[in-house]
Amino acid sequence: MSHCPITRAPLSTATLEGSDASVDRVRNDAGYAAGNLAMLSTKANHAKAACGFRDALRIVRDMEAAGSTGTGGLSVAQWARVAVLCSFVEPLSHDEASALPLLVLPPNRLRLFNPVQALQAFVSRQLLTPGWSQRIARFEVLLPGKPARRAFQMFFHALLPRVLEAGRSDDAQQARWAVEDAWRNPLVMKRWTAFARLLTPAQCEALLALAAARRLGTQRIEQLDAACATDGWNLESRGYVPHAVLMRRSPTSPRQASLPL
Repeated sequence: MSHCPITRAPLSTATLEGSDASVDRVRNDAGYAAGNLAMLSTKANHAKAACGFRDALRIVRDMEAAGSTGTGGLSVAQWARVAVLCSFVEPLSHDEASALPLLVLPPNRLRLFNPVQALQAFVSRQLLTPGWSQRIARFEVLLPGKPARRAFQMFFHALLPRVLEAGRSDDAQQARWAVEDAWRNPLVMKRWTAFARLLTPAQCEALLALAAARRLGTQRIEQLDAACATDGWNLESRGYVPHAVLMRRSPTSPRQASLPL
């Protein structure tokens, strides 16, 4: 990552400032393991702390109700991105996940637990790569039935102008932010939710599998079962390696570790 996905500031190294890059475990009751990691600025990482999706969402709503512009070093918009980032790795109901705007695109290799959000990210990323018009047309053919196709067209025709309003840019980061910001539009969200609720989680997964098989994705998609998705996360011990596992390891004895005289 070149920029923090929460603050959007360039990431630095060893400056001892809030812009320094740091590795965050997105879900705090899981370990530092594959699929649960994101690169954030230390400022965003410290503010997020142990917050999960509902914690961050409550902060956003409290700030909006109080008319506050920021708390904990982050603005309302930045806390909203924290909430969406955390939502990716927390199982939500289909209806709840369908109502969340994609205010931050999932970092690479983050595991998405809610199929509708994976579909949301898949469609959004199409606009970041040339040839999106042809890919979207081929994707529409995969949708189950005319109502779903019509609802998708209405949604996409709301999303596209908001992305184009930001202007064409050869800067990949600016293009990414334009797509994320388009999701703040109420009409985009209204039409996305209407479309997404015509589908089931299983249909979302099937659509992604079909799209991947036909090479319509702009990134590699790998579908995992629940056990594989959380492999190494140690959810039962809130991310810590269980004591029994540590005891089974064979530590080097002091005699073996000592230098010869």
